[in-house]
Amino acid sequence: MAGGLIELAGIGSTLLVNAGLYLIGIVFLIFIKGLPALVAVQKTVMLRDLQAALQCIRSTPVLYTVIGLALAFTFFGMSYRQVLPAFTEAVLDVGAGGTGLLWLGAGLGSLLGSFILAALGDFKRKAWLLVGSLLMLCAFLIAFAWSPWYWVSWILFFFVGATSTGLFWPLANTLVQLNVPSELRGRVLAALQIAPATHFLSALPLAVAGDAISWPIAITGAGAMTLLVALWLGLWRPMLRRFEG
Repeated sequence: MAGGLIELAGIGSTLLVNAGLYLIGIVFLIFIKGLPALVAVQKTVMLRDLQAALQCIRSTPVLYTVIGLALAFTFFGMSYRQVLPAFTEAVLDVGAGGTGLLWLGAGLGSLLGSFILAALGDFKRKAWLLVGSLLMLCAFLIAFAWSPWYWVSWILFFFVGATSTGLFWPLANTLVQLNVPSELRGRVLAALQIAPATHFLSALPLAVAGDAISWPIAITGAGAMTLLVALWLGLWRPMLRRFEG
């Protein structure tokens, strides 16, 4: 939708619409009533909480393995998100409308992945699907990087969305929550949520590589780095291969 609005009305008007939608969301928060009263909790020191979370992660192999995969996923595998408009303009020769349509495909793929997880329920070998989805993401992302045909790229990007935010990220959150004590769950999840911020940092070197070499090679490099970490932590190390949860 945003891509179409940019094509029709320009970036400024689209940003105003975006800001207006945020304001509408804030207004709706006012109507949330009847929430249970907050229970007084003991005050803690932030650094001590962080230390407890890191100690829990370090002492639990499945946690540091999953979080390591999540960091590779966000830093390398999701770095393309910030530079996609430049990639689509250079490789696929489309503007904001075509880029927005690609994001629509990724969103539909993510929705499909979420439906698949919901249909599976509380299944065994979640770690296997976690690693498998990351490996498939690498394959689809590298294929997307080299496709010069828009609709082929759209289909590949659909599966990028399905395997990344549809399968891998929900599974990573699930495995972390299932393997951390309840009193530390919030702190460890907070540590996990640092991972999504890293793709903003990795966008700069990816953009430099894309501009200096070529966009297909730059995105292939990001996918290859994700693949190496996935093979190392997911397959070469036995932790997730032997994990039954």
